[in-house]
Amino acid sequence: MKNYNLDNHKLIYHLDRLNAWNRGEDIYPLYISVSPSGACNLKCIFCAYSYLPKKNIFLKRDALSKILKEFKGLGIKAIFYSGEGEPFMNRELSQMIIDTANCNIDAAVNTNGILLTKNIAKDIIEELTFIRFSVNAGNADTYKKLHGVNKFDTVIDNIADAVKLKKEKKAKVTIGIQCLLLNENINSLLDLAKTLKNIRVDYLAIKPFLKHPQIHFNNSINILEKNDLIRRLESMSTDKFKVVIRRNAFERNKARTYKHCLSLPFMAEIDCTGDVYPCGPYLGHKEFVYGNIYKKSFKKIWNSKSCRSIRDFISTKLDVSKCMPNCRNDAVNRFLWQLKHEPEHVNFI
Repeated sequence: MKNYNLDNHKLIYHLDRLNAWNRGEDIYPLYISVSPSGACNLKCIFCAYSYLPKKNIFLKRDALSKILKEFKGLGIKAIFYSGEGEPFMNRELSQMIIDTANCNIDAAVNTNGILLTKNIAKDIIEELTFIRFSVNAGNADTYKKLHGVNKFDTVIDNIADAVKLKKEKKAKVTIGIQCLLLNENINSLLDLAKTLKNIRVDYLAIKPFLKHPQIHFNNSINILEKNDLIRRLESMSTDKFKVVIRRNAFERNKARTYKHCLSLPFMAEIDCTGDVYPCGPYLGHKEFVYGNIYKKSFKKIWNSKSCRSIRDFISTKLDVSKCMPNCRNDAVNRFLWQLKHEPEHVNFI
């Protein structure tokens, strides 16, 4: 059974970059998250970006193409197309993914799946490292309640088509589904797992809802307290289909074990307007903008005084207790904090 390591970090597989950082050297990120679209075709009640105004602004392929060539030379290894809107609302996304792969940079996308038609999937299925569909319901009624539209069958059909294309083209892409655990959908999780197993996706991951400080929706349910449900879900796993209960994410959805965010040299976020940010939860906070890719090269942005100043502030002064809990950077931060704060007698391994 494949190990997707969805519940931890993978920084230990980049020891050259990690050791350079630990020596205090300047490094470039390993990974960039890109928001191709500021618009979305859903109205999810739990949206982490609901505090941002939805806008018909789309990142331009030409601007991204220039920095992709930079990225290749700077040693940036992966681009994750996700962000504040639905990525496939940007009609140039397919070509952006192809451009990324042509630069020998791993490309992945997170999507609600509504716009990922068979024709679009044909163009990109062989260029992607993974596709992650956000599906948070096991039936049409629950889907409409959570996502605001009646598109459950469309999404399931599009996922099934992507799986068929993967098989036909013998593509290496991983096709996974991510589902938030919510009070509104917990009774439909088994149905979702059964449907996805029949379709033959690679995995279904169940993760906690993470509350952004600026949104009002809240949900405190913990699947670790649902032993019978966990057992029944995990019993559906086979060599070809895996149900992943993200236990560490549920357990980490508490106070942080570190005082400051140290992970920012390893990653960055680009929004639909071309602004470069340290991370997703701070999109829209202009005081944290490193620069803009329409105005400067990524190299100039990354090495600018303003960018260094923001990273220094976050790594030494920002109160992380006020940040979004268990964010994407959390597991990396826990590891880096431990690395920088050695215990006594480290040679006694």
